[in-house]
Amino acid sequence: MNIVRALQEEIIYVARRMSELRLVANMSGNVSGRDAETGRIFITPTALRYDLLTPDDLVEVDARGQVVGGVHAPSTETPVHCAVYRERPHVRGIVHTEPPYVNAFGMLGREIPPVLTSLLTTVRGAVPVMPVAASGSEAFAYDMLAAMGDAPAVIWAHHGLLAVGSTPAHALELTCFIEEGAKAYHLALQLGRPEALTSELLGRLVR
Repeated sequence: MNIVRALQEEIIYVARRMSELRLVANMSGNVSGRDAETGRIFITPTALRYDLLTPDDLVEVDARGQVVGGVHAPSTETPVHCAVYRERPHVRGIVHTEPPYVNAFGMLGREIPPVLTSLLTTVRGAVPVMPVAASGSEAFAYDMLAAMGDAPAVIWAHHGLLAVGSTPAHALELTCFIEEGAKAYHLALQLGRPEALTSELLGRLVR
């Protein structure tokens, strides 16, 4: 299997897993990947069931989001993915999901602090949240990147979560950590005031 086909297979795997894990409802969300050697970008198409997707259903786009291969229309949030790839050269995978616990905090405009060690070591701080806005444009993308800062993920208020990684699978893994952290934080808030972990502790954990 060549490297491009392997990337396509990984995107399909991630798309199916985020549906199986109920990180998206129906056909919401999207996944993309960029090959490190060729720079080719592949993204899930719009309005197709994840359980039926094949690698040939993916859409290839250039760095500006123009379609260069595939038979379907790309995700409506392709401009957002492409802006991230242009501005963050180290990113090789992007996953946009709508996890329910993350969305609960997004509806309140509240970031998710690093209340678990898994969040502290992966996000290395709070998961920021940006104001609600239409998400299918470059203008949205640059507002998002400003809110995101150096974090590997950002909550879209009233809309979901975008996470980036070294691969699509890595971005999905981060998404799962954040949703589990949001769930635990929600439960802890019913009992009291959970304390966020500190950067000092992070230093001890990664020595």
